[in-house]
Amino acid sequence: MTPPRPKLESRVSFAMGMRVVATLSAAYMLSQFLRASAGVIAPELARDLELGPEALGSLTGAFFFIFALAQLPVGIALDRWGPRRVLLTLSVFTVAGCLVFAQAEDVAMLVLGRMLMGFGCAAMLMGPYVIYGREFPARRFAQLSSIQLGVGYIGALVATAPLALAADAWGWRTVFLVAAGAAVLFAVLTALVVRPGMGEATEARGSDLAGDLGGVIAVVRLRALHPIMPLNVVAYGSVASILTLWGGPYLADVHGLGPAARGSVLLFMMVAAIAGLLLFGAIEPRVRSKRGLILVGAGVNAAALTGLAVWPDAPLGVSTLLLCASALANGIVVALAAYTRRALPAALMGRGLTFVNMGMMIGVAALQLLLGWIAGVAATGDSALSPHVYALLFATLAGILIGALVWFVVASRTPPKPR
Repeated sequence: MTPPRPKLESRVSFAMGMRVVATLSAAYMLSQFLRASAGVIAPELARDLELGPEALGSLTGAFFFIFALAQLPVGIALDRWGPRRVLLTLSVFTVAGCLVFAQAEDVAMLVLGRMLMGFGCAAMLMGPYVIYGREFPARRFAQLSSIQLGVGYIGALVATAPLALAADAWGWRTVFLVAAGAAVLFAVLTALVVRPGMGEATEARGSDLAGDLGGVIAVVRLRALHPIMPLNVVAYGSVASILTLWGGPYLADVHGLGPAARGSVLLFMMVAAIAGLLLFGAIEPRVRSKRGLILVGAGVNAAALTGLAVWPDAPLGVSTLLLCASALANGIVVALAAYTRRALPAALMGRGLTFVNMGMMIGVAALQLLLGWIAGVAATGDSALSPHVYALLFATLAGILIGALVWFVVASRTPPKPR
């Protein structure tokens, strides 16, 4: 057993904390940009490399599947070696993924690039979460995580209209070469700002793989997490599926929008998503019923998706309003993270948070593949999908989300006790 590391004094100063939060939140923008970038340029990728709906679903799903599969080893690494070393090591894969994607000539290279990106970005949210969970008071976790997500979502915002304009002016390949340079820059900043030892566990840690895996099993057995897990899996995925892929084709096929116009609509949706994160992050510490807050957010999201399913070819203003309502309500991911944080002992922070995040990313990847399969089966052979096909896609998202919400209502009786 490794002896406990001396506890840091209280644990970081205000000035240092601000620098750390600002740096990690800014670096997380790249992860959000990369995962969302395929949505706006999907029609161009399909045109340049002759990709069908199933290929687009696989392309986007590849990022999330690898991202998800990496969560357990990343969680173990975060608890064993600390966030700083993990973040710096994985940044190499992010750079490689951007370079491979930029040079891709077929779908296989595109998928390889997306897989490398997904692995490289696997700790860009959970690494900061572990630092916030161990270095800051528990009562500030929801606020800090909302800042992390809110600032990070600016990257996804850049992956809307700005990406469409940049891809139109310089080509999508050049965009990803620039992304590779940004990955190098953020790695350097992380090395400079996050000091060695920050976010490392103070508790004694097991010295073998069995001990590390035993911690994962302990997380799985935590009863307080069981009601929330299905909702964790599908809540984020229901919105990410639209933002990272299907929103662009929907706006192009049903509403006839070009790259700049559909990028603008997705920009509005992303602004709503950022506002939702900040809103729920501000509300969560102040409401007594954490469970009720989650119910409201998930319910609004499900209602908006149902509206899109019932009226897929609604006027553009109505469709935009429903898309933005869904994105705004998805701010409950902050409440879900805080709910999870309260259930986790400090020694399992890395493995617990990454285990939950793994479920979220598997949800996105599975939904992308499912929606791609549905679109491929329902397509009539034309390159553009009909409103009826998109109605099926939105109905699928709404139905799965409602099912997870019902499970949460039935299975949750009281919130997890603080630990």
